[in-house]
Amino acid sequence: MRFLLDTNILIPLGDSNVQLQPGLAKFVRLATSKLSEKLMTTRTKDLFPKPLKVALISIRPCFVEKILSGEKKLEFRRSWAAEPVDVLVIYSSAPTQRIVATVNIVSVTEGSPTALWGLAKEKGGGVTRQLIYDYFAGKKTGFAIEIADVLEFERPVDPKKVFKDFSPPQSFRYLDAKDFSKILQQS
Repeated sequence: MRFLLDTNILIPLGDSNVQLQPGLAKFVRLATSKLSEKLMTTRTKDLFPKPLKVALISIRPCFVEKILSGEKKLEFRRSWAAEPVDVLVIYSSAPTQRIVATVNIVSVTEGSPTALWGLAKEKGGGVTRQLIYDYFAGKKTGFAIEIADVLEFERPVDPKKVFKDFSPPQSFRYLDAKDFSKILQQS
């Protein structure tokens, strides 16, 4: 297949029967479908989005089970990242001590304990009112991280096989692409 490069956009010319690799074949199907107008007017930076921001968080096993079952759709934190995070990698703390899943972040809400309790009732916080108030004691605001697309690992990952001198993060730890890839390969 031949392509015309015009203003940083590849335009398939469609006059060839060459076998394409799966990723390129998908691009060609999209470019020649009804979405072609949108693709042709999109700038290159939008076709190749920036890498995902990934963070590792420690969660107690009782709450991990609720996340995996779908009962808990919010994760609460006393403090949270200054930069947006797209994906959370879940470390189940003692006694499990394994990386067990990934989830996508839908949204992050900062609010008072009362507001966060209201959100928990509405969206499935998986915790009691008392637990929320106890957890946020002494804080005027906290964070509710709405999660979706839970991917439980078939083989939980020993973090000591991924990170040199691993110690569980108190709140969260950013992961680079290399570490995230290692975790996914071992799961």
